[in-house]
Amino acid sequence: MYLHYNETNRLQLSNGVQDSDKERVHVAQKAADQFACLFTALLLSWIFLYLYLWYFPAPSPTHAECENALNNLISCFILACYYTLGYYTVAEQTPGSKSEAEIKRGRNIALLGAFVILVVSFCAQWTFDSCSFPTGAKFMTWSSGAVGGVLTALLVERLGSRSIRAPFGLIFVLYVYSTIQFSWAFFMSEVLMERSEEMWFKFVMPIAALIGKSVLFLLVLWMIESGKLDFYMWRSRNVLSQISVDEERYRGYFA
Repeated sequence: MYLHYNETNRLQLSNGVQDSDKERVHVAQKAADQFACLFTALLLSWIFLYLYLWYFPAPSPTHAECENALNNLISCFILACYYTLGYYTVAEQTPGSKSEAEIKRGRNIALLGAFVILVVSFCAQWTFDSCSFPTGAKFMTWSSGAVGGVLTALLVERLGSRSIRAPFGLIFVLYVYSTIQFSWAFFMSEVLMERSEEMWFKFVMPIAALIGKSVLFLLVLWMIESGKLDFYMWRSRNVLSQISVDEERYRGYFA
């Protein structure tokens, strides 16, 4: 649906544009499409997590492991979105860029790494729970929330670029949302809390997290519809191709 939307709504290049510039624009658009697809997968994983928490609230032998696995999967998608915004993910003919084979190999390594991390974390928490080692299980849960919060902050840092020029208030809200991820463990582990505190973490915090997700979705939607995402990808690749040249030029001032 997104790809069809872009094909029909993207502005057409002028006839006088040089072939090299056309190639840069097409590369930027491909990278923007990659980000949009990854962000869509991120949205679907969020929806699936909320549905799981809604329909399976009661504890089960692998309830904590499944929730943590879903949260870790979300973190993988956030990392993929972050990487797509700042690194080469499409082959192009520019200085310092990667070939199609290098990009494909890196993508395969990333998929294998994500799969291994998900399986190892699931098995580790299941082992800790089976062996009645609550400290280890809680560590896995706290780590899952902390990593998710850090990766969310990294993604927000990209979205706060001056190339996008998003309102400061939205970026501030998203940074606050990234700190909420650290409270993930309170949904999972047996933390001693007063009744009012339990109400806060079990009811208020999920709503606050949902608001943060909604703001992030609206920001990305605005980027897509306004063309800011395409422009950001185009400009970031210009920076990547020029950064080594500019650094050498700067160092030449002190020679």
